[in-house]
Amino acid sequence: MTGVNPTEVTPENVLRVRAVLLAEADRLGRSIGPAEPDGWVGACGGDPLSSDARSAFNERIEATRERCRGQVDRLRVAGHSLEDVARSYGHTDAAIAASCRRLS
Repeated sequence: MTGVNPTEVTPENVLRVRAVLLAEADRLGRSIGPAEPDGWVGACGGDPLSSDARSAFNERIEATRERCRGQVDRLRVAGHSLEDVARSYGHTDAAIAASCRRLS
């Protein structure tokens, strides 16, 4: 594969690229984890601003988590879109399915 752009999908690497994208989406999705029911940041103190600060911190954390979930979704879409590309290159459905199992 000399001279191939590292981001270029080729008949030789399409299954590996697909598997890596889907594995990374799974890994990132697990690392985001479920939301904390009581928020991520507890009471900061007894002063009048602590309640507002707690709310602001938790809102920012959830906004960041939402952006991360969006990235996970985009990785999954990209990985799954490579299934059609792999088929167009002549890879079978069995080979496509097996490509993800090899990363596990």
